[in-house]
Amino acid sequence: MALIEWNEEFRTGIDQVDSDHRHLLDLLNNVYESFTNRLYPSKLGQVFDELVNYACYHFATEGEWMKSVGYPRHIEHTQQHDEFARRVVEMQKSFAAGKTGGLSLEVLTFMRNWLVNHILESDGQFRAFVKGKKAARSKPAVASCNRGVAAHDRLDRPARRV
Repeated sequence: MALIEWNEEFRTGIDQVDSDHRHLLDLLNNVYESFTNRLYPSKLGQVFDELVNYACYHFATEGEWMKSVGYPRHIEHTQQHDEFARRVVEMQKSFAAGKTGGLSLEVLTFMRNWLVNHILESDGQFRAFVKGKKAARSKPAVASCNRGVAAHDRLDRPARRV
């Protein structure tokens, strides 16, 4: 059973962004299933790899969309993305250091809060802005993934969707 089901509230109206958000929701539900079936923390390494990749490709794409339509809260939104990436890398380092006690629940809580607080609220504000501008849906170029997290923290590799 899923922790959170996809619904229209999550939609931004930008197909690539919505696809990325669905991927994060699927990842959250996979973590939840692993947690409830006591398959954690063995799957956390893969989860962290996927979250790092997600931060790289999704935030670059979403940021380019925001720039392309002149979104006035772009910098504030980018700071939220940077905080997500920083927090994921922090949890990934704890996992790599063998500090797994309570980490599965921490990851679940973090991801759920991100979905509710960031996607529904912050991305919802962006959705309202785009609808207000009736922006063209041309696809912007994808930016580099090296913003916000030091190269030694694994965001210096090319983006790939897992």
